[in-house]
Amino acid sequence: FSCLRPVQMARGQKRKFDADGEAEDEGPCKELFLGRCPPTISDEDVTLHFASLGADAIAGIKWVTRKSDRQFAGIGFVTFSTPELAAQALQMAPLVVDGTEVNVQLNHKDRRREDHKEKLQHTLFLGKCPETITEEAVQKYYHKKLKDKEAVVEVKWLWRDCGTFTGTGFVAFRTAELQRRAAALKGPKVEGVRVNVEL
Repeated sequence: FSCLRPVQMARGQKRKFDADGEAEDEGPCKELFLGRCPPTISDEDVTLHFASLGADAIAGIKWVTRKSDRQFAGIGFVTFSTPELAAQALQMAPLVVDGTEVNVQLNHKDRRREDHKEKLQHTLFLGKCPETITEEAVQKYYHKKLKDKEAVVEVKWLWRDCGTFTGTGFVAFRTAELQRRAAALKGPKVEGVRVNVEL
């Protein structure tokens, strides 16, 4: 992925950032991560959805493009004026654009592999993940292989401060036994790329 610096764009378009630019650090818990965004999502969709928080609630919106072809990667970030506003935004009804519910999460800064592993139980580390990998792909793979539709509790991706994907993440399983069985399997394969899996 590449980071792009914001400019004002018309309805239906996305803000862009310079490839070598980095987003400003707005402090912990002021920023929400937006995942599974449809290609039609815009700044206006986001500002209208969170309008009830106040005219000055949103400090900035960033969209991420793939480095390979500069196409929209389906993810973005919205920064709020205060951590309290970000927390309120997280409790609001889902953001839905063109029938697609956007995945909204707090985007904690400087997240490290060890930090995530401590917070999640029965986890496997996912490495060498392609840019196109999704939570759904990981869940579907392990649900099928382990023959348990509730095997995966959560999938977390790790992001750099500028919004670029690190190619790593964690998958948390319901039990230690499911984790052990999953560790014995090969990692998911996405677009011909085999994901590296470690305990």
